[in-house]
Amino acid sequence: MVKRRRRLRRAENAATAKERFGKALEVSLVAVLLFGALSLLAQALGWSRLSLLDGLDGWSRPGKPLGIRLLGAFLVAYVLTAVYALGYALLLVRIHTPWPSLILGVSLWALVVGWHYPDLNTRVVTLSLFVLAALMIGATLANEFSSPER
Repeated sequence: MVKRRRRLRRAENAATAKERFGKALEVSLVAVLLFGALSLLAQALGWSRLSLLDGLDGWSRPGKPLGIRLLGAFLVAYVLTAVYALGYALLLVRIHTPWPSLILGVSLWALVVGWHYPDLNTRVVTLSLFVLAALMIGATLANEFSSPER
């Protein structure tokens, strides 16, 4: 009897792969919109010399309109963030500490921006944005799939 109740409780608490997939895509979209806009704002205010558009410089032709280049930059950032969120939702969602998100955010920053960028302000601002985005994704997904209401 006790085992049966435990199994039923686990079945109720366990999120299906479809729910995790959908929630990861939703959270990554919000993260890209929020932190992409903050990145563009930081560049406009002079706090950073790097924005989402700089990641597409090698791929886009100079004659393309700014709106199309910006849409492409957001799409690339969304795909990368969605891959991160899906990996987190499938592998690390049961860990209820901020350390995996913090480590992954710093690792992603090191891969994308890294220490080689000469401007200190840009490094600090982009590091902050990467870490905050990773923490937001991790905390949201961990909270969503471990809440007692489920």
